Amino acid sequence: MWFYLCRRLVLAIAIIAIAVTLLFLMIRAVPGDPAAVLLGPRATPEMKALLHQQMGLDKPLVVQIATFFGGLLHGDLGFDVFSQRPVADIVFEQLPYT
Repeated sequence: MWFYLCRRLVLAIAIIAIAVTLLFLMIRAVPGDPAAVLLGPRATPEMKALLHQQMGLDKPLVVQIATFFGGLLHGDLGFDVFSQRPVADIVFEQLPYT
């Protein structure tokens, strides 16, 4: 019985890790520059470079994924750039309605 539960737990963790990785890669595969979208058409290259650095987009993809997983393990879901609030706050605010 314990072996079955442990095996199912490991399988569930693996599936969640694969799903999160695929979601991360699909979001990164969307065409366009996130900094250009956030800053608008009048943004200077210096402003875009600074936002890339702040968002961690200047780092290699492997480092971005590792940082993302590290944040998830610590309960940090990130920061919503549009509402200027932590994503965890937004999720927990809407959780009672689901």
